[in-house]
Amino acid sequence: MPSVLGFLASSILLLAVASSFEMGVGAGRLVQPKGLWKPSLLLPDREVKVWLPPGYDDPKNSKVRYETLYVHDGQNAMDDDTSWTGHSWRLGAAITKLVDEGKILRPPVVVLIDNCVGDVVVPMLRRRHLEYGDGWWAEAYLAAVCDQLVPAVDKRFRTLKGPESRAQLGTSLGGQMAFLGLWRRPDVFLAAACLSPAFQSALLLDVSSGVLGLGDKSGRERCRALALSNHPVRLYLDNGGDVSGGASVPLAEAADVVAVVAEVAGLNNDAQPRWRNRLNPGYFWLDTWLQPGVDTMRALLTVQGFPSFAYHKEPGARHNERAWAARIRRPLLHLYGHPEAAAEATSPVGASATSAATNT
Repeated sequence: MPSVLGFLASSILLLAVASSFEMGVGAGRLVQPKGLWKPSLLLPDREVKVWLPPGYDDPKNSKVRYETLYVHDGQNAMDDDTSWTGHSWRLGAAITKLVDEGKILRPPVVVLIDNCVGDVVVPMLRRRHLEYGDGWWAEAYLAAVCDQLVPAVDKRFRTLKGPESRAQLGTSLGGQMAFLGLWRRPDVFLAAACLSPAFQSALLLDVSSGVLGLGDKSGRERCRALALSNHPVRLYLDNGGDVSGGASVPLAEAADVVAVVAEVAGLNNDAQPRWRNRLNPGYFWLDTWLQPGVDTMRALLTVQGFPSFAYHKEPGARHNERAWAARIRRPLLHLYGHPEAAAEATSPVGASATSAATNT
């Protein structure tokens, strides 16, 4: 009984916090321009929204140009009501808060690229898994982003146009795609943030090529070319999951009870009930299962001479939007924070958190 009462008490506390939590757009302005995405038979149409940071519309900034952050699974990034789980990363609110704290001096324009939710190519195979994978379909998606979407955004908005001014961000398979943008197209992107990335074996083999002089040397050559770049290369990796002898991912969270209670009590103010989506447990086992791929990638990048990158381990964190929202400030600080603030991206928080800045 005490444990049940404790669970309910923590649920009530989280409900109070959730009701006052700043929502995802923050002080920026979200627009949805027409015609940014050029659909094809392979890559059908999808929504692309653009978040304009605080100050973008101020007349005194009319000559100012901004860096750009391209986000995969864009519908999950800012708005709880468009997220497929009922909880977003609340990205705009996080950027706004970091600007208010003085830790980000020049926030980016954020380009939110929706995935094709529910677009099943064949039974049990979603288009998203192909577009964010590591095959010819993913190459086509990346080419569309680099060669069609980026020029369209640069034409319509006041952006800085060099690869050193562009980054990608993604979670899970979207994290792999963010890395691929930097790895395969450094002429367009020289920065990436990968939260709980689902690195697949084909990509790991590509990065490993040339280790100890074996096989194709393209992986080693790519790393050396990035290390010799005239501009800084920024890469952030993180993961949650179990830690041996430490924190483990719980099977259930009080926040899931909060979500259902809020829905039933009518506190979410939605036009339609969405409690099934707001039950956001995520895959409690998945970050632990993905850890070997993350560790392999880190080791390969170090051996191959990749420029410095940041890594953060969040023990006990789930594989879901709520967990990514809780640590979204870390990749933002690594990508956009001034030097003192950027160090926070790899500063452990709590006794069980572990972070590292890897320099090669």
